[in-house]
Parts: sequence; C-alpha cells; structure tokens
Amino acid sequence: SNMSRENETSTQRQPVELTQEVHYGIEQQIGSKRPEEGGMLGGNRQRRLVTAFHYDKNAARSGATYSPDCNSLNVLLDDWNSHNVSLMGFVHSHPDGIFYPSGGDLDYAERILKHNPRMHEMLMPIVQPSRRGGKHRDRPFDMKMFVVTLNSRHVDVTECEWRVTQESSVLATIPAEVTLEKAGH
Repeated sequence: SNMSRENETSTQRQPVELTQEVHYGIEQQIGSKRPEEGGMLGGNRQRRLVTAFHYDKNAARSGATYSPDCNSLNVLLDDWNSHNVSLMGFVHSHPDGIFYPSGGDLDYAERILKHNPRMHEMLMPIVQPSRRGGKHRDRPFDMKMFVVTLNSRHVDVTECEWRVTQESSVLATIPAEVTLEKAGH
C-alpha cells in the first residue's frame, strides 16, 4: 500500500536502536574475536529496535565472507517468530580497514530480502574487532550500521546512525515466554 511506502522513507532517517544486551553480546562474541564472525539480529522492524542477537558459531568462514548456517537459523527463526521477534539482519566482522559490506555480503543481502518480501530493509552492521597487544596499535571495538534495500537492479546501501537504548531485551539469549509488547506503547 502507499501508506507503508511513505512510512519507510521516514524510518530510514531514524537511528537503529540496540538494547544493551544486544550491544554487549555483539561486543563480546564478535568484537573480541578474529574477523568474519557473525550472527543474526532480530526485533521490532517498525520501531527499528534490535532486541535479539544470536551468535552463529557454525557459520562458514573464508576470511572475507560470512555465510550463515541455514539449518540452525531456521530453527531459531521459528522460535523468534513465536515471541514476535522478526529477523532484521546480520552482523559480522571484517578485517582491518574493510569497514563496509563486501560485494558478497550484498549478494547475500539481496537473496535474503527477495526471500522475505515483508522485510523492507536488512540491517548489516560491520564490526572492526578490538585489538590488544601484538605489532599493531591497540584499538577498541567499533561498529558501523549499514541498511540494505532492494532496487530494480540490485541493492542500495546506506550508512545509518545507531545507538544503545535503555530498554531491556526480552530475549537476551534464551527466549522467555513473554511478548515484546510492553504496557504503555
């Protein structure tokens, strides 16, 4: 419908919000390891609020691409869906200096978006892991948020602001039997 199209353009200016649990999980599981670790992000698409992060320990890694493990992800998605958590995207880390999605990442994003017509955008944050010691300068964990959308030829990628919200995750790691609709919204 026309309405949803208009709403989409206004959300594109809204920063992506991560709960503290999600931010901490990304920093611990992806930001402190070698590049090409990854995981899934879920939450409330309308509010652009990420409330769930699942570290994907079985992903196939080849040094510069991250390919999610489809079987475990499908099981997880069923679980998330039963708690009103929608798939919002994938976070993964890249080697030094490659602080943006690769061509392979965008091909993958295109496939996901085409498979999920209700998903109007896919979040693809890229992490540069922290580094301590060794021959390089120490560096803290850092992350940039990219939003991928389909166009008639392929995909568009835009960098977007993100912030950590004070709201807590209902699904920090283990799904609890609670819905995400809190009173007062």
